[in-house]
Amino acid sequence: MNIKFKKQDGLLLAVIMTYSYLFYEQHPGINVLIFNLIVIGALVISRPIKAVSPALWVTALGCLLSSVGVVVVNTDLAVFASFLSLILLLGYVLDKESSLFVSLLNATYSMLAAPFVYSVRYFHRRPDETSARPSLSQRLRLLRFGSLALPVLIALIFLSLYASANPVFSSLLEQIRFDFISWEWVRFTLIGTFILFGFFYTTQMESLTQWDDKQINDIVRTRRTKTQDFHPLALKFELKTGVILLLLLNLLLLVFNLADISYISGSRLPEGLTYSQYVHQGVYTLIVSIILAILIIVYFLRGNLNFHSRNRLLILLTYAWIVQNIILALGIAYKNGLYIEEYSLTYKRIGVFVYLFLALAGLLTTYTKTGSLKNHWYLLRRNAWIAYVLLLVMSLFNWDRIITNTNLKKTDNTDFKYLTGLSDANLPELQLLENDNRLPLTLTADLTHKRQAFFERTRSTGWQSWNYRDHKITYQLNDLLP
Repeated sequence: MNIKFKKQDGLLLAVIMTYSYLFYEQHPGINVLIFNLIVIGALVISRPIKAVSPALWVTALGCLLSSVGVVVVNTDLAVFASFLSLILLLGYVLDKESSLFVSLLNATYSMLAAPFVYSVRYFHRRPDETSARPSLSQRLRLLRFGSLALPVLIALIFLSLYASANPVFSSLLEQIRFDFISWEWVRFTLIGTFILFGFFYTTQMESLTQWDDKQINDIVRTRRTKTQDFHPLALKFELKTGVILLLLLNLLLLVFNLADISYISGSRLPEGLTYSQYVHQGVYTLIVSIILAILIIVYFLRGNLNFHSRNRLLILLTYAWIVQNIILALGIAYKNGLYIEEYSLTYKRIGVFVYLFLALAGLLTTYTKTGSLKNHWYLLRRNAWIAYVLLLVMSLFNWDRIITNTNLKKTDNTDFKYLTGLSDANLPELQLLENDNRLPLTLTADLTHKRQAFFERTRSTGWQSWNYRDHKITYQLNDLLP
């Protein structure tokens, strides 16, 4: 074995031991931050990178930010963002120029397939003719394994015979216990070893990576030859089709937006349509409209139509349709805000805002694509990064407490059962409600059970699971409880 192999062995063993110590029978907390720092350091040592790409910097920063989010707000979203960031970091260590989604696929493939790939390579490798010491043949490796396994097997057979023949010896063996070995810990550590192996003995989908690296973001004009089955007027008719289609769609969306604006300005809803149905139907319409808008724009502006001398009207209609979809999205955001103000804040309604943000981002990048002659890979790459950064930002907020404090400001329509079903983050607020006799009696038992489960969880874990959220909740509950 060469020096590099020994260094990777040592780093892998150190990371596995750290993983086992930090996470076995623990909950996410400061252990996530410590582990991410150690893995980042180990990756830097094992695979020195001469030129660090912006994507590598962003994912490394994402690992740190999301793990800080785990320590401070301790939400499932922060834990997921931290795990995803670590996988993406591995993907960009493998290839610093890959797209975000290809990096995710490569890293996942490395974690799941590397143990099998390296096992196959080990048992089927051929002697290295360039090495001073040729590698062992498969037969010789089997002989070495047998030279150890055979004596152990025979010794176990004789051990069984001697135990059957001598009660005193059998009693002595019974006193030898292996209770100190936790098979749950062994299984936990083996699973971690399987996953972490791919961080240091990496493998990737080479063909996918090479193909992705060759994909550019710009639209390239292709010259048609006479030998191709292509009518010289086809591009002209495609331009005409695009103009007519976008003109009709702009008119339809204009009528829709005018009807929407008329309601927002004070008009009454149609008979039999509730406010909730109106908002949700608007969201579904937005989903279909924006997806179709982007797909149609990508189709018509995918190639040579971008370079047509008479495509000015098509471009203007494209811009108009994008702007109208943005107006539609802003209208839905406004109505969703009114709905929250009238009723309450929930994760589904937060999800509407998240989708609207991503939809607006998709429309704006489509607007940029149209004016800068970018292709569909540009859209996929940019919007993947926007979604990832949005995930990082959202992982830094304690949404359960935000939902609780927002809803408790309302004197009417407060869904206490929904608030009780959230995480432990809102325990102090619920306890204060119970102290003031504002919590329904039917939910006091649920709150008691939730509080007891929180104290039991925090007492059963070590320092590895410490986080600021639980520390603050414990301090507040001790002041509120009689």
